[in-house]
Amino acid sequence: MTLRKKIMLWLAFIMLIAYIDRMNFAIAAPIILKEFGLLAGQLGVIMSAFTLGYMLTNFVGGFVTEWLKPRLLLTLIILLWSAMVALTGLAWSFISLLLIRVLFGMFEGPMIPSLTKTVTIWAPPKERGFASGLWMAALPVGVVVGNVISAIIIENTGWRPCFYIYGAIGLIVAYVTWQMIRNNPKEHPHITPQELNEIESSILNHEGEKLSSGSTVWEILRNPWVWVLSFVYFSVTLAFWANVNWLPTYLVKVRGSSLLKSGFLSALPWVAGALGSFIMGWFSDHFKKSRSTLMAICLFLMAPFTAYGVMTPSLEMCIACFCISIFFIMGFLGIVYAVPMELFPRDDVAKASGIMLGWGSFAGVLSPTLVGYIVQYTNSFNSAYYVFAAMAVAGGVVSILFLARKEASVMEEKRVFIEKKEAVAR
Repeated sequence: MTLRKKIMLWLAFIMLIAYIDRMNFAIAAPIILKEFGLLAGQLGVIMSAFTLGYMLTNFVGGFVTEWLKPRLLLTLIILLWSAMVALTGLAWSFISLLLIRVLFGMFEGPMIPSLTKTVTIWAPPKERGFASGLWMAALPVGVVVGNVISAIIIENTGWRPCFYIYGAIGLIVAYVTWQMIRNNPKEHPHITPQELNEIESSILNHEGEKLSSGSTVWEILRNPWVWVLSFVYFSVTLAFWANVNWLPTYLVKVRGSSLLKSGFLSALPWVAGALGSFIMGWFSDHFKKSRSTLMAICLFLMAPFTAYGVMTPSLEMCIACFCISIFFIMGFLGIVYAVPMELFPRDDVAKASGIMLGWGSFAGVLSPTLVGYIVQYTNSFNSAYYVFAAMAVAGGVVSILFLARKEASVMEEKRVFIEKKEAVAR
């Protein structure tokens, strides 16, 4: 196995641990709701607190990645977020949970821009969809593992020890990350000359010489394609964050599952999601048209199943719909992080991804709170999921009408550049 593939696998493992760390709260939520005497709306606010902090550092994470470099930044944020996970087990009130979850989100916020930057540095362009799909596939696997293991730990030891255990695991992950990752293939002591040449030559042929350090903050904010991409991302992450935070509680409160059973049932759609991310990420490297068109297809297909999943009276049909919906949600996410690598210069990829991720995190702030208050005042989840389905359709329309056209234009410019370069060489 090549060194870059080992690094891509480790990036996937970091994502796995990050989402295991997030899911323990979703599983513990019904117990915390009762122990702390919270209303559904208050629980939704606490769930949103993580993504509020996450959103605050997503945008700056893209710029900080250029300053601290991915090796140091990844190691540091894993250490800090693991400390917050452990501290969650010591929480004693609504306010303490709120503050801890905000800090947890802030420390994890720069993670995905750092992962995206690392993929851009280490993966040849023809492997970037696969690489992004691989670490995004780890997201639903983390949800699955987090749901099941957290449910078992909480059932047997209570909810607080669960957070202490995951916090300790994070220290080990941070150490291995520092040992494995380098900021540039040239810096790694174990890379072969053949692999180094393969990486550097493929990136050079695809992107040309590095001419600058990329756009300034103002320049990247003025780029309309950053905002088009951000809207599409926002449109689907509304449903994503609702499922991450509320699906176990939904199965307990609406479908009558036990805490342990809800952990297993809510894991099933994320198994489908892992397959969706991996399959669609790989397929996007071989799709004849564009990644943006494939994203639109995912959104158009997930929307009806998102709505019918809460509409059907059958538990089996409900789980099947959530499986299909999350397959395409994660299929979208397996593709979308490769799109900035096509639309923007190399040194703008992390910045554009950070802004896009910030809007996804805003969806993560809005979505759980919206669901919580809808449940509190209507005693039903349905209306929220109908909104999420409609937003997915809107995002699909924007993706296919605007992003696909822009992506095709950029790819044509790169093709002409390569042909001219080859003509000069001859």
